Amino acid sequence: ILQDAVEHRPAGLLGRQAPVRYPFEQVRAFELRDGFFELRIKGRTTPVISEPVSAPNFFPGYVVLQRLFAAP
Repeated sequence: ILQDAVEHRPAGLLGRQAPVRYPFEQVRAFELRDGFFELRIKGRTTPVISEPVSAPNFFPGYVVLQRLFAAP
């Protein structure tokens, strides 16, 4: 989680690919589903991020993301 975006390194055939940034204003929704974190952005019907919740340090980052997007 960056100051103005969520950064993600998608899985590739030989390891992780180059980082991709999704500005906060593009984020439409995020949720936990069947043991995976899914992040959706505006204009896309499928998640742009799908990562297992078992990843190291997942839950601290998830709490930060929830607080950033909490209604005032």
